Amino acid sequence: MTEVERATLTYEGPPAQVSAFAQFLREEGLTADYEAPDEGRDLAALAGNIVVQVVVTGTSTALLAGIPKATKRLRDWFPDVTVKGKHRADDD
Repeated sequence: MTEVERATLTYEGPPAQVSAFAQFLREEGLTADYEAPDEGRDLAALAGNIVVQVVVTGTSTALLAGIPKATKRLRDWFPDVTVKGKHRADDD
């Protein structure tokens, strides 16, 4: 049985692009979960950056290949976005 691993990534950027990042990760065969920011109706808040933890799961091979590809694709579209983090074996 293939061991599932988990990566916790920190996304910092505009609220609207975190869902694009999660979609890019899913297109690489990974599972991406995050708590959507509370956007409300405040347009000034939407213009600022948010910090969101994105939990990504998949095989080690998928994580090692998929996270850099998804991050590069995101930064190609949205150069001001920052993604940081590492993956580790899932202890659960």
